[in-house]
Amino acid sequence: VMDPGPTPADAALASEEHRRVADSIGSLTPKQREILQLRMQAGLSYREIADVTGLTTSNVGFHLHQAVASLRDQLVTA
Repeated sequence: VMDPGPTPADAALASEEHRRVADSIGSLTPKQREILQLRMQAGLSYREIADVTGLTTSNVGFHLHQAVASLRDQLVTA
């Protein structure tokens, strides 16, 4: 019976992609990383992030937009 799990090549590719994403996140500003983490990992709303960080909701949106745009640019060109 064949193992339906990922092949070694699939695992290596996934590991490389994970490293690229982690490196890209590491290149964000500390504020961008914090806001991205609060949104994506903690699942907080813009208002909740604003309460945690002391920023306005508009500023939260700005930082999040800049973070996502930076990650997109880095990952597309890499």
